[in-house]
This record gives sequence, C-alpha cells and structure tokens, in this order.
Amino acid sequence: VPLQVAMRIPAMGTYLRVSSLARMSWTLAMALEAGVDAIRSMQMALDSTQNIVFQHAAPDAVLAIRSGREFHESLRGTGVFPTEFVDSLQAAELAGSESTSLLHLSEMYSQKAQAASKTVTVVSGFLIWGMIAMIIIALIFRIAMFYLGAINEALDMVNGGI
Repeated sequence: VPLQVAMRIPAMGTYLRVSSLARMSWTLAMALEAGVDAIRSMQMALDSTQNIVFQHAAPDAVLAIRSGREFHESLRGTGVFPTEFVDSLQAAELAGSESTSLLHLSEMYSQKAQAASKTVTVVSGFLIWGMIAMIIIALIFRIAMFYLGAINEALDMVNGGI
C-alpha cells in the first residue's frame, strides 16, 4: 500500500515507475538472450521490477503467454504498463530483435530514472528546508509568546499594585 501511494506522487511515482521498467526491460532481455523460456522470462522480468503494482499483473501476463500470446499482448492486457513501453516491446517483437531492443529500452528508462531521481532529490530538499523553516518560525513565535506573557504578567502586577 505505501508503494501504491508513493506511485501517485508526481515526481516520486515517475521515478518508481521508470526505474521498475528499466529493471524489467534489462531482465527480460537477459533472460531471452540466455534462452530462458517465455513464461519464466516474463515471471523473472516482473519479479525484478520490485514494484507491487507490476508484480500483481504477473499472473495475468503469465496466463496470457501460456495461452500463446506475445509479450506485448500479455502486458497490454494487464492495463498497468505504459502504452509507450508496450508499443516499444511490440515493435521489438515484430522486428525480431527483442534482446537488443529491450537493452536499448532499459537504457532509456534508466536515463529517465536518473532524471526523475534528480527531481525527487530537489523537491525533497525544498520540502525538508521548508519544514525546518516552519519549525524555527514556530519556535520563535513560541518563545516570543512566552516573553510577552511574562511581560504582561509583570505589567499586571505593577498595575495591580498601584
């Protein structure tokens, strides 16, 4: 559940999604290059995402491959993978160059993940500095209120004694 929430946060979600797709592309390319069967390759690729959203799609994707569908068809049927990713996979399958295309796709998503990581870092930095500033401001007001309260009490004593 925390990952599903994090994936809805714009910068964080982008980073989690593209880094998962980079790992999946690379794993699928390596499995196919090594001659691993399609079902096991897909299962390994989905497990490598380390992303619960994509991993929940594994049973449907594997079932589609068992019934004779191609990789892109099985992933498109789950409804959780980006169209851009599935279309690239489809083009690779049609060209018969799955491993090479998937390695290229993995590199592209790795670069996107690096860019998204930088964005997350900058946004997180601003949020942390903002929270620190709010804490300092709150402390200043609290100390000021303490002193104003003490001054008011002293004035009340002085005025009450006159």
